[in-house]
Amino acid sequence: SVLVDNALQHGRGMCRIDVSTLQAGELVRITVADEGEGVADEISAHIFRRGFSAGKRPGAGRSGVGLSLARALIEADGGRLELTVRRPPVFAIVVPARYASGYGEEPGEQEDPGQDDSDTDVTRDRVPHR
Repeated sequence: SVLVDNALQHGRGMCRIDVSTLQAGELVRITVADEGEGVADEISAHIFRRGFSAGKRPGAGRSGVGLSLARALIEADGGRLELTVRRPPVFAIVVPARYASGYGEEPGEQEDPGQDDSDTDVTRDRVPHR
């Protein structure tokens, strides 16, 4: 995921990255948070603009396409990608539940996302940053 890659790229030392999901009705919210220093005000206004990269350094191999492309693809499928907290950074993807349960399965084999109205919070991990 571009969000996890960015968290690794901009984190410092041993960087904890939390990835969590929460289903509420017909929507699933996926959040990616890290312990980095955050997104500066002057950067947050441009962070989803194509070609913009906060870490653009010579030889860094960063094109500034990741977040803008991710947002465009998510929005094309009826979802959204947003920066919800700047310090520490928290990004959220909100998509229709149909993409979270049974995606890619044959018709009839998919679980009904409305069967379980409970909220689910999963997957937290500590990732070393190099």
